[in-house]
Amino acid sequence: MPTKNLLTISFITVVSIFTMVMKDYILDPQHRGYFFNLAMAWVAVATLFALKTTRHDILGPKQVFFIGLWLIFFPNVAYLIADPVLHVKNLVDLATYLPSVILGVTIVIYSLIEIEEILELHLNQLASSAVLALLLYTTSFGVYLGLIGRWNSWDLFTQPVALLSWSTNNLLNALPFSLVGTALLATLYFFGKKYLNPSHY
Repeated sequence: MPTKNLLTISFITVVSIFTMVMKDYILDPQHRGYFFNLAMAWVAVATLFALKTTRHDILGPKQVFFIGLWLIFFPNVAYLIADPVLHVKNLVDLATYLPSVILGVTIVIYSLIEIEEILELHLNQLASSAVLALLLYTTSFGVYLGLIGRWNSWDLFTQPVALLSWSTNNLLNALPFSLVGTALLATLYFFGKKYLNPSHY
């Protein structure tokens, strides 16, 4: 049975889809890419929920697999926050993308709280914070891949060699963006964790 957090995420998702569908219906801009990205963000949510249903007393292959799978799709969640930068040009765009941004912020905060709790079961606080920072940097780089390189999460499976080659060649170019993204996600998480104090999945 879904808990309060999943119900909240589901509700915001419905609102986000409704606003985008209405804009597509009225203005016919066809935001197919947005709906694909939203689906990928929900893969991250589902993966995290599956991870929470496994035992965490031992960090076994199943947990490592789910964490890795979550990390592959989690940049799509952060992309929900970053994507409006490319599309918001007026108040109609702002109204359309605002639920998407709220959805991204909500999933980011809840997800990172869950991941940090899992890490702290197996690592000390310093190591846990270091791993979390690395995850945030990787996520920011993933957003860079989407915004600048126009890569998608599924390209890791369909075009792994091309994606790896492009990523390697652009590591230095992506450094400023990734560092700023890491700082922004960390700030978002810090204040979200401090003031929202959400219940668990």
